[in-house]
Amino acid sequence: MKFKQFISFLLLALIGLNSNIFADKWYNYYEKALKSVEDQNWSEAIGYLQEALNEKPEPDLEAKTTGLRFKKYTPYYYLGLAYYKQGKCKEAAGAFKKSLDYGVVKNIRELYSSLEKMASDCEKRLAASEQEQPSLNKPVDSKNAGLIDEYISNGDSQYSDEKYSDALYAFKLAKDLIEKTGERTSELPSVKVKIEKIGQKIRTQNSLDRAEKMDRDGKYQEAIAEVRKILEYDSGNTEARRLIEIFENHQKNKTDSEKSRIASEQPVQTITGKEDFNKLIEDGRKLFNDGDYAKARAKLNAALQIKEGNPEALKLLKTIDYSKSVDDINIAVNHYFNGRIKECKSVLASSIKTLSTMPEYKEKLITAYTFMAAALIDEHFLDGRTTKELPGEALKQIEKIYKMKPDFELEKKYFSPKVKIFFDRAKKKT
Repeated sequence: MKFKQFISFLLLALIGLNSNIFADKWYNYYEKALKSVEDQNWSEAIGYLQEALNEKPEPDLEAKTTGLRFKKYTPYYYLGLAYYKQGKCKEAAGAFKKSLDYGVVKNIRELYSSLEKMASDCEKRLAASEQEQPSLNKPVDSKNAGLIDEYISNGDSQYSDEKYSDALYAFKLAKDLIEKTGERTSELPSVKVKIEKIGQKIRTQNSLDRAEKMDRDGKYQEAIAEVRKILEYDSGNTEARRLIEIFENHQKNKTDSEKSRIASEQPVQTITGKEDFNKLIEDGRKLFNDGDYAKARAKLNAALQIKEGNPEALKLLKTIDYSKSVDDINIAVNHYFNGRIKECKSVLASSIKTLSTMPEYKEKLITAYTFMAAALIDEHFLDGRTTKELPGEALKQIEKIYKMKPDFELEKKYFSPKVKIFFDRAKKKT
């Protein structure tokens, strides 16, 4: 029992885990952009920076990334740098101005100094260009150039709305017209990057959808194989790796469940009548202390067949249910802080079902409700394919918490701002 008590006390420590929490999309794009800058692949960097800005438009001196880690987020500086390296002073100047308007870059001495030099150089180049071509001070775009801009703008808009097929069609129209007319050629590299990225996103999404359907149908091996195809061309895809872990866990759980079922049925048939009641109780207690819940339950059920309704056996069975629920909560919390949101929800659902019948363990049930709500909220905001029913379900979980404990206070330092907003909203409502 001391070991089981020790395990239950680990929950608070698990709540403090702060590594590998599933990062927002902006951070993934920003990291790729910085890698492209390092490789001096300016067109690709621009594409990734624009994606990051679509997700998180405001720079931040301490932007939260994974767990409790923070990073300087200065996308407009690097966007200006990439344009500057391409010789696009007009675009670079616009990006530098936005960077200065937000003010974050002013607190980073090396970036601010670099920005001032590049901005000053751009200003000189633009002034010289205007003097050399006075007749072009007010350029008039051709009809084709305007149409290309319209296609690109439409593609960006459709992409922001996650209408990837429509976005792909718009960018392909822009690409074809650029190549045909020779106008807006400076936009061609960026357009090609977007076409490639969207095409891959569509292929990946279709493959993920097929894999998740296979998983729902119980075809775990086929689902794993489908997701592994994604890693062949995108080895760093975090969603694919996350789903493989989930599918492998589902496959393992199915095997373990079958083994537990056999283990729980077999002793009832073989032990009853062969061993006396006291030995069954003692064996059940020992197996429970060793953490073998399935076999412990089988022994105690066999004892209850000898003495139906025995208080000692029933009390031990209830203790097993409680201990397993606590262990499951510990596992679920670990899943949550490692970004395995769906697995977290699955494990918590079982704990909540059990603890709901044990009012004396209200605090543990509140912990389960807390992480279930946080998982639902994070799943909604981190996965563009999730249903809008998730936030509503999360609010129901939170409202149950405040009904059980009106003075409940969320440990906000462990959760994202989005989770905090939902808890504050529910608290005001109740």
